[in-house]
Amino acid sequence: MSGGSHDYIYSRIREAADMIKDVAADQAKSEYGSDPRPITKEEKKLVKLLRALSDVYYELEWWRSGDTGKADFIRSFKKFSKKWLK
Repeated sequence: MSGGSHDYIYSRIREAADMIKDVAADQAKSEYGSDPRPITKEEKKLVKLLRALSDVYYELEWWRSGDTGKADFIRSFKKFSKKWLK
């Protein structure tokens, strides 16, 4: 089936992470005016979290679509949990 059982939500999570970076990059430019706003350390951490969540959601979606095995999802979830769910 090639994914799709969750309507490719993992890709929208990845897009949200990319948007955070893109907006901050645009606002950091000098032509933004007298109030440039470079990306914050909190935004950088959020981008990393969203990308990691996207990766684990990808594995969930592909497993539920019959494209990969449950073990792939479990492995990905454990990796995510170890880093982000302390």
